[in-house]
Amino acid sequence: MGNIKPMVVKLILVTGVLSLILGLLYGVSFVGVLLMSAILAVVSYYVGDLIILPLTNNITAVISDFILSFAVIWLVCLFLIRQGAVTMTGVLIAALAIAAGEYFFHLYMGNQQRIEEIKSKLQ
Repeated sequence: MGNIKPMVVKLILVTGVLSLILGLLYGVSFVGVLLMSAILAVVSYYVGDLIILPLTNNITAVISDFILSFAVIWLVCLFLIRQGAVTMTGVLIAALAIAAGEYFFHLYMGNQQRIEEIKSKLQ
């Protein structure tokens, strides 16, 4: 499976969640949301989806994604966006929502891998 399609799906998932929670509820600018989404999508895709998920199971990967999301969102808000309005509660809610989405994203990743295996066997 190529990395582009799942990466775009993850970027859309993360951007949607962060736009709703941090953008609408906490007033983070859309540029800030995009910056945070890009950093989080890349880091969580390569660490969580390409390293942790294949070595463990979906639940362990979701827990890892929650911890990673919490840390990245908090650090980006703290150092890059300098958004004082985002509280730890906001970061926690955003990380929990992303982790919930990650559960389904991992199922999608598994289905995409099976589809590509079947296609390669047919050729």
